[in-house]
Amino acid sequence: MRLSIGLPAGEIFVKHPGGDGSEPDVAWQCTFADVVARDADLAARAASTEFESVRVQMRKLYARFERQVFAIASL
Repeated sequence: MRLSIGLPAGEIFVKHPGGDGSEPDVAWQCTFADVVARDADLAARAASTEFESVRVQMRKLYARFERQVFAIASL
């Protein structure tokens, strides 16, 4: 869906069998060059009726959703 509206796909991670059970079953990650790029991504999704339609359906399929935003720390 993201690719169809001109956004990067991001990466999907699945739970490793050797985990301790506290990790999520699936995680999705997308990296942005800066806050402007992230805001443009949010705006493109908000403007897409197709994206919102998929989002409504996806909400029926998961038990918990968490959004976390990180920045790379300078060393």
